[in-house]
Amino acid sequence: MFLWSGRTKSSIISIFDDISSRPIDVEHISLLQNSQVITSNKNSYRGFEVLKNENFQAVCIDYDIKYFSGIPRKIVFVFGGMGTQWHRMSRINLKGILNSTNKNVCENFHTSCIAIVSIEIALTDIFEALGVKFDFIIGHSVSEIACAYADKCLTREKVLTAAYLRAKLTIDSKIHGRSLAVVGVHYSKLTHLPPVANVLLALISKKNFVNEVPSAGIAFHSRYIKKVGEKHKKALKKLIKSPKIRSSKWITTSYPKNCESNNINNQMES
Repeated sequence: MFLWSGRTKSSIISIFDDISSRPIDVEHISLLQNSQVITSNKNSYRGFEVLKNENFQAVCIDYDIKYFSGIPRKIVFVFGGMGTQWHRMSRINLKGILNSTNKNVCENFHTSCIAIVSIEIALTDIFEALGVKFDFIIGHSVSEIACAYADKCLTREKVLTAAYLRAKLTIDSKIHGRSLAVVGVHYSKLTHLPPVANVLLALISKKNFVNEVPSAGIAFHSRYIKKVGEKHKKALKKLIKSPKIRSSKWITTSYPKNCESNNINNQMES
């Protein structure tokens, strides 16, 4: 990959054309790249070119050039919850459930919960090692736990233990046989639909956005899970003896915004 900045779009295209007109010379490209280490704010166009050597000739696979205003965009880490798992989600770097080739492994909530949080911890460490610092973090569902790690509120060990407890308590509650889905319909339009078993088909027939979440037959974020939430909260209080207040960078989805600043307990319990 070759990176370049310039005052105009055409100046970058000119450099890209020159690079593509000759065989890839690593030393030549390195020399050009080093000249861009310190660049001017007046270079308001930024671009990249992906190249490969083919018959001793550089061939452009892809390139893109965009205008840069000079104002850095905010970096937000968004940690997804149930539904973001897939089999072999970390085949090379982790062991056991994470590198299994069995597609059914993620149908088990216990493995899914721990796998999701493990990957989010790993990604957080990778970005930190690369010097990528977030301005905000947002987590949904089980991934609020991963936010606690990114925000330096909990260690890896406690985050993974919290994920394990969430999974174990949920499984032990035996509240299976239900479903979870993301639908692009306002709540008011859902009250007249048929029983749950036919809801998805009814919505699809009306050409609504529908995506069933692989939640191992557990209806999260509903009244059915309330008792598990109470048990999980008690377990977390035993695990986390001295909870830390989350930073302003952590935008929690556990409490409404108007409940955050006026309740110190909410700030520590998210």
